[in-house]
Amino acid sequence: MHSADANSSGTISLMEENVMATIKYYDRFGAHGRLSDFYTAENLAIDDGTASDHRIIYVDSDSHNKIVLTGEGLSFDGNEVVDGTITGIKFENSDDQQLILLTDGDYTAAGFDHALQTGGVQGMLEFALKGKDTITGSTKADDLFGGGQADNII
Repeated sequence: MHSADANSSGTISLMEENVMATIKYYDRFGAHGRLSDFYTAENLAIDDGTASDHRIIYVDSDSHNKIVLTGEGLSFDGNEVVDGTITGIKFENSDDQQLILLTDGDYTAAGFDHALQTGGVQGMLEFALKGKDTITGSTKADDLFGGGQADNII
């Protein structure tokens, strides 16, 4: 049920080119924080009671932390985002406080879902960081990384 474009060789492309997202880490993410400290991919489930074509929320059943996707034309099937364009990703704790905020993204649902299913939450963040991004750390001792383009890490 995934949708993606096939190139001339018939290979499905899940990578969007030249995405320039803005990523902000917040202090509550903690010093040397890792997404695996807050989320387990196997525990993520879409909250279908709050989903719309502009917002989908994953909730970690153990920690109750959330991953909020925003965009256009979003739809899901079970726990998979199957259609639409994701423009923002907000990682929140169980008190709805931001841990990491990604804006100005442009990701296909198929690419996002593939990254999450194959690489977990960390793989999904790496997928989101594949362009020429601006990454801003918190006042804590952050471990920041870019995704292989000409990133601006502040």
